[in-house]
Amino acid sequence: MSVGVGAIVVGAGLAVVLALTTVAFLTHSGRHRAALVASALPLGLLPLTLAVAGVSHGLLNVFSEIATAGSGGAAAVTDQCRQVWAVVRLGAFAFAVVAIVALLLPLVPMSSRAGAPACSGRRAVVLLVLPLSAGLLATAMVTRVGSSVRVVKAVVLPTEHDPASKALSDRVLESEGLSTRGSGAIAEISAYVARGMTIGTVGALTLAVVLLGLSLTGALIAAPVRVSPVFVAAASCLWLAALLAAGAVALGWNDPLRLG
Repeated sequence: MSVGVGAIVVGAGLAVVLALTTVAFLTHSGRHRAALVASALPLGLLPLTLAVAGVSHGLLNVFSEIATAGSGGAAAVTDQCRQVWAVVRLGAFAFAVVAIVALLLPLVPMSSRAGAPACSGRRAVVLLVLPLSAGLLATAMVTRVGSSVRVVKAVVLPTEHDPASKALSDRVLESEGLSTRGSGAIAEISAYVARGMTIGTVGALTLAVVLLGLSLTGALIAAPVRVSPVFVAAASCLWLAALLAAGAVALGWNDPLRLG
């Protein structure tokens, strides 16, 4: 999957997620809306997850040819690395947009359904654990994919006649806990990248199913109840934290392509 296709996946997914989120928020009122974090946050991560699955598969295929492709192969790998992280940043931007909408929509005045049952403490915990779990799982996936991209970028540096590049490559690999010398170093690095890209493909597709399940579960649990002001504050903090994290990634924070 190229950046263009990834952008289409992210854009289409964002449009669907925004439509569903807007409808959900506008058909609920008062403190019902805060509980929708359990459904909207996992759903907002779907475009990112699906797009990462596509570009990670492309990097896995290109990297497998590096041993026989020479310099052209290195260039192809570097280009695919850029595409992977460009799609990650697009997905992070899309999620940041969802988070902004989720923070602003509750400000739209609507009548309150005061007669709805109050949310129990146990239900409130579940309503916060569901989106928090989604965020942590997505963060772990993106972090592991980013680590693999960083390692691949370090491996294809033109180090043969450049001591500075060689030293930089070694530092990057060592920072990821990988060997830089010895007969097993290449096999270890290859296995590390393969695991990372497997997480980015099969793992991301599995995560997409999990996110959808979390979103549906959250919607069912959140629908009938009225939450407390404390829950409203906690949900707002969760959305704000997600927005800051996604915004940082979208703006280039911790870009694995910058090795220095």
